[in-house]
Amino acid sequence: MAIADCGKTDRGLIGKVADWRDASAWGRFDATYRPMVRSWGRRFGFEGDDLEELCQVVMIWLSRKITSFRDEPTRTFRAWLRCVVSSRAIDLLRARRRALPNIDPDVMVDERPLPPLDSTRCSKTDPVRSVPAEVLQTVQRRVQPESWRIFWMVRVEGMSVDEVRHLFGKTYAATYRNQERVARMLRAEMERFQSTDA
Repeated sequence: MAIADCGKTDRGLIGKVADWRDASAWGRFDATYRPMVRSWGRRFGFEGDDLEELCQVVMIWLSRKITSFRDEPTRTFRAWLRCVVSSRAIDLLRARRRALPNIDPDVMVDERPLPPLDSTRCSKTDPVRSVPAEVLQTVQRRVQPESWRIFWMVRVEGMSVDEVRHLFGKTYAATYRNQERVARMLRAEMERFQSTDA
């Protein structure tokens, strides 16, 4: 998808939005730059309401800080804005990670129910959504501790496969296959559990 405003930055517009009360300038600014903010936000995995939240956070930040932009030959407004979007996206991701319950994947799963997972990060068929602790324990005992940690970080903590692969020094493909294999084991164990429970 093409990003709007592939031409030169309107310096006059940037100067006008320094006055946050100029609704007309902010309307033009929003129409021009929000598509860029959305595009860059998607690269961080934001979609739907999360993407709109990121856009709002960026626009609010800009309303307070746009006067700090200095037009220099080596630093364009778009490059500066992209840095702003990246910083705000990382801030939001860190805040969400801190909000996750602190569950140690190395410890055997206990009887407490798992927290509900973020549906934007997990498919509707994700096996961890409402799996009884007994099923989780069975699968956890059958896999290597590293495999369980990789699965847990991707499927429960919501980390990307790329982030996790770097933590474990593995290839993307190996990390993806690892968490998929554990997920398949969970699905199969869950089916056995449900058939014996019926």
